[in-house]
Amino acid sequence: MVSFPPIFNHFILEINNLKDIFSLLMAGKGVSTKLDVGVLSSEQQEKLKQFKIKTRIENEKYLRSHPEVEVLIGDFLRDLLLKRPADVREFAADHFTNPNLHETVSPKVESSSNVE
Repeated sequence: MVSFPPIFNHFILEINNLKDIFSLLMAGKGVSTKLDVGVLSSEQQEKLKQFKIKTRIENEKYLRSHPEVEVLIGDFLRDLLLKRPADVREFAADHFTNPNLHETVSPKVESSSNVE
């Protein structure tokens, strides 16, 4: 099994927390977010399991090779939680379309790569 820095475990937990929040929000709207894997044959379930494992490994390798993702997401979440905007979608659009975003992210990526 591939070993990743602890920060990736943090992001996996954050993503899982966001999935849980999304599920709760969608449940209130009458939308089912759970799939019934019981309708799959044991062979299909095994293929699905292997696909999920392969996808997770590929995603973690990608994140490891792109440290700027950690900075982008971290900055966005920090700003989101500090400012707590009423319209999260508009806030996200403004945040990620900021023409100065590259100037904000680059020094942080460089300093985080120097720490490792």
